[in-house]
Amino acid sequence: MADTGHRMVVVTGDVTMDWNLARLASDDDTRFRWDPNDVARVSLSRGGAAMLADVIAALCSLPGDESALACSATAIGPQTDRPLPGGEAYERYHHSYALWTPHRRRAGDRGGPWVWRVRQYLGLDRARAGAAPPGLEAEPGPGAADLIVLDDANLGFRDDPAVWPPSITDGTHAGWTVIKMAEPVAHGGLWERLVGSCAERLVAVTTVGDLRRQAVHISRGLSWERTAQDLFWELTNNPDVNSLSACAHTVVSLGPAGALVLSRAGGSPADGDQGWRCRLIFDRMVTEGGWEGDYPGGMIGYTVSLTAGIVAQILRDPSDLEAGVRSGIAAMRALHVAGLGEQELGGGDGEQPELSPLAFPTEMIARTAVAPCEYLDATDVQNPARYLTSSAPEAAGRRRAAGRVRQSAGCEGGGGGALGRRQSAGRRTDLPYRRPDHGGPPRDRGLPPGAEPDRAILARVRQQAAGHRGLRPARGGEVLRGQAGGQVGPQADG
Repeated sequence: MADTGHRMVVVTGDVTMDWNLARLASDDDTRFRWDPNDVARVSLSRGGAAMLADVIAALCSLPGDESALACSATAIGPQTDRPLPGGEAYERYHHSYALWTPHRRRAGDRGGPWVWRVRQYLGLDRARAGAAPPGLEAEPGPGAADLIVLDDANLGFRDDPAVWPPSITDGTHAGWTVIKMAEPVAHGGLWERLVGSCAERLVAVTTVGDLRRQAVHISRGLSWERTAQDLFWELTNNPDVNSLSACAHTVVSLGPAGALVLSRAGGSPADGDQGWRCRLIFDRMVTEGGWEGDYPGGMIGYTVSLTAGIVAQILRDPSDLEAGVRSGIAAMRALHVAGLGEQELGGGDGEQPELSPLAFPTEMIARTAVAPCEYLDATDVQNPARYLTSSAPEAAGRRRAAGRVRQSAGCEGGGGGALGRRQSAGRRTDLPYRRPDHGGPPRDRGLPPGAEPDRAILARVRQQAAGHRGLRPARGGEVLRGQAGGQVGPQADG
């Protein structure tokens, strides 16, 4: 945003009440017996759209020299009560429950502090059907919102136009819109309205886990290159989610290790890119899921942290969204390392330890989300469709060129090069990417007009892929068929 005027950010969506049960047990064996030395406490915090609004409000209130925003900003979020079980207000909210226990800040660090992280997600208690959802703290006037941030957790907001911001309902919003989505991604009336009215200024944020649970076939842990190309293909060709490719930007979180950004800019239809540019932001030292292994326990607020970095960058300079994604990943890591606070475990014999309060680090996340992040790598992702539309000599030339790029990046043989680790044992590395055969006829959606896929190559790759598949029995007589490193899905018996 070029000018330095004041901006209004409206944050709304599905709101939850997060009930955090902190437990400090003297021994794991006490799970099934009473022990007065075990300590537990429950605390309540705002979740969902309310948590996201709190973080965005915190970054908007940072001093200008710290936030580096191109304008001053005010955030308006949901107004909530503090409902108690059995009270009338309790049934208006969705309630989320999680068990928190102390974990070492870093695995193996025996002298380091203990921090509160999630041991188990316990479930969700949905609001009473027909209950009025919480409204905004203040109603912005018509056209007053410069940036609208929506949290769609598929808890009813997406299907209730009465609670959408008026400028979204009537299609008059002219500013940027950011939508954070849970599965099923790219579904519902809200998504259809956004794609139909403001796709050119729409940023969609989701997670690779939500996509995988939606029968979107994305490999896991083979290499950054393979995961990125699987995502590129699915986002642009899978009819269940390819409406995401109509957005100005789609950001897919790969956890604290990285993210993929698909943008409706750059590229050439003649090259098969159809105007998309795909970028992978990643940590070259790990693959997906590898960073968390050094920091045991789970956390709530990953995608909130990533979205906060994106919102800060839109307020600063929307033309460089990648910088906001980097900062958002840094905020995710900061959240996980800090947990919900430290806990001392040094009580004397027979002395009941004092539980530290669990508190979401809103201010820290806001400061990290606006700070530049330089330690992550980034690379362009080739569109896999171009390999299906090339003549044999052109495809061979591209394979040779891609091989030289991979070799220069140091990723051959599983090294920690620019495209991450590669597990090359037992598989060809000189073949172009081909989408795994997940059943059914090949889908040609997304190819340039008049282009035909190389059926011979597809058949050969499918035959090779069949050799990597195995069958294993599952409960109830169902047979699951999977591919190494990929998702496993149900298949018909026989």
